[in-house]
Amino acid sequence: MNSELDLQNEIKLVVDYTKTLEQAIADGKYDKKNENINDKNFPVSPKMIGKKIEVSAKIFPFNCQTSSEDVIFEMSKVGYRPATLMELLVLGCLYPELQRQFTIIALGSIQLTYTDFKSVAHYRFVPCLYLGLFSKRQLCLRSFDSSTDVNERYLGILIS
Repeated sequence: MNSELDLQNEIKLVVDYTKTLEQAIADGKYDKKNENINDKNFPVSPKMIGKKIEVSAKIFPFNCQTSSEDVIFEMSKVGYRPATLMELLVLGCLYPELQRQFTIIALGSIQLTYTDFKSVAHYRFVPCLYLGLFSKRQLCLRSFDSSTDVNERYLGILIS
């Protein structure tokens, strides 16, 4: 495993879609995982299953409060898209200590949670690597609609 990472440069990630989501989560050896991060809520695209894909990634900091939509727009201006859950899991596996420095969010995988079965109102959640109490590495969910925090970073994937 690599322990040092130059955040100014692109990061090469090999996303292994021959693994299930549960296997990819287990590879990261997280101390805690949100139970809603599962195949039902975050399905892998059928066209990706069975493939291994190399991507170029970058971690985007924002030094002020902004919306997730604005983060996505700023990424797209420099040729990036928001990372998916599987891409985030590869980063967490390769660089397990990185989330001790800041929360890392993947805006490219969204779970919709409805308030009730009659309502059209919903909440949107995205996966993130977070450092919890007692320095526990956690795979969590964060509201897509929250404003950014100065201690959050976003994983972007170079559009090829």
